[in-house]
Amino acid sequence: MRTTRRHLRWVPPIALGIALVLVTGCGGDDSSGPALGNLVITTISTGADIDGDGYTVTVDNTLSQNISANGSATFTNLATGDHSVELSGLADNCSVDGTNPRTVNVSNSGGSSTFNVVCNSLTGNVESITATTGVSIDPNGYTLEIDGNTEGPIGVNDTVTVDDLDVGDHTVELLDVAPNCTVSGNNPRTVTVPDDVPDPNGGTGSTTFAVNCVQALGNLVIWTETTGIDLDPDGYTVTVDGSTNQNVATNGNVTFTNLDVGIHSVELTGIAANCSVSGANPRNVDVAFGANADTFQIACETTGSIVFDSDGPGNREIYIMDGDGGNPSRLTNNAAVDRMPVFSGDGTQIAFSSNRDGQDDIWVMNRNGTGVTQLTSTFNNIEPAWSWDGSRILFTQIRSGGYDVFVMNANGSNPTNLTQDASSRDDQAEWSPDGTEIVFRSNRDGGFGVWVMNADGSNPRKLTNGTAGNPTWSPDGTKIAFVSDRSGNLDIWVMDAATGANQVNLTQDPASDGEPAWSPTGSQIVFWSNRSGSEDIWTMKADGSDLQRLTDASGTDKWPSWSRQ
Repeated sequence: MRTTRRHLRWVPPIALGIALVLVTGCGGDDSSGPALGNLVITTISTGADIDGDGYTVTVDNTLSQNISANGSATFTNLATGDHSVELSGLADNCSVDGTNPRTVNVSNSGGSSTFNVVCNSLTGNVESITATTGVSIDPNGYTLEIDGNTEGPIGVNDTVTVDDLDVGDHTVELLDVAPNCTVSGNNPRTVTVPDDVPDPNGGTGSTTFAVNCVQALGNLVIWTETTGIDLDPDGYTVTVDGSTNQNVATNGNVTFTNLDVGIHSVELTGIAANCSVSGANPRNVDVAFGANADTFQIACETTGSIVFDSDGPGNREIYIMDGDGGNPSRLTNNAAVDRMPVFSGDGTQIAFSSNRDGQDDIWVMNRNGTGVTQLTSTFNNIEPAWSWDGSRILFTQIRSGGYDVFVMNANGSNPTNLTQDASSRDDQAEWSPDGTEIVFRSNRDGGFGVWVMNADGSNPRKLTNGTAGNPTWSPDGTKIAFVSDRSGNLDIWVMDAATGANQVNLTQDPASDGEPAWSPTGSQIVFWSNRSGSEDIWTMKADGSDLQRLTDASGTDKWPSWSRQ
């Protein structure tokens, strides 16, 4: 029998291991899975009004993650190869720069892609342009209004841009367009702010207002409205700019045509002395393009009657005339001195001072000179003044000790001393319209001035500094006219009755003016003046204007008094 021997060879362990690996690698089944990788998506957002909620990134239409506007998201364990990636949830004003969705390759080492997002502004601008042509263009320009909101002025040829307006339609209007100018096209009009403009600051909607202007001329109608008594039958004269004039009725109107637009001076003249204009005259009237109107309101008072004394006949007598100086008539005629006449409140009687019984006393008579009656008979009594209700008479009594203001009933009874100041001269007293106070002249503080006291003589107080006298109360009780020589000669002044404030010189003439008295409604003042060379009776408006000379005879005319009826 044959025996076979096997010879064994030792192999190192390392070599043996390699051999085993190789054998295994070649002949065994491979248990490792498919290749995987990660995908990183980045967003970079630029522009205006970036979406604060961020976006959504989706891979292969199945895997989704939220991602901020500027951030990143990672998808893990994706199979290697190409994947579809989409960025969604973008605001309307934002868009992806580049392909979306896009294909991104993922290898076993990973993959990435960046979405650049550009956002446009959610607001925009409106540009408004004005283009003005023609003549008489208003240099003040216009006013721009958008959606009912005033956006400020805009020149006649100008551009104004208003920003931060919402995307979409806006109403734009040009306001304060002069009447002689016309806007071409719609006004207001619609202007659209676009939303598809790449400019991140927003789009601009623009419009042009074409404006054409014609010669600016206007017509001016002047109306007159006259009320009261004794209206001027001749009407008036209206003068524009000192050159163009027309006659107008006392209640009527006249029209001035084709006047340049702007300010014009308008004056009403030919006004009777018993009538006065309410408001400024002349006055400035602003004439605009087209039709314009202005009204002069005139109030007329009864001319009434004026009494005064005159020595024209050789001795001083009482006269009466119309308020405009017409129909003068002599009321007294005797050898005595009759002077200082004053009407009763109802105008039916006249009180005066006369020495016909040998001394100065207070007398009364009817307004036609009849029924002469003596009221006082002791001492010397001058300067009578009726109360407005006709029940009492003030007068000055002269005694050896001086002058005092007295009051008595209208029939001469119950004479009462109101001043009782032996050391001073108190005279020239007159009632306030409501009968509660008396204004008078006094030198009790050393110099003659105008004082006021209560009707019973209490609470005397001084209203003026410097020489002043002949005070007289306006019918409405607000003013006191008086005489003062503080300017160097006698002038008529006026002041506030309550306080003596606002003292104004009305005559301002080198001549002497004295003894003022108010017309029934207070629109005029009558006084005497020697500005014509002799002492005559004059009237003027309450503001010192429109002086009228009423008497022009021989002798001196003084102490005028206007009837209150």
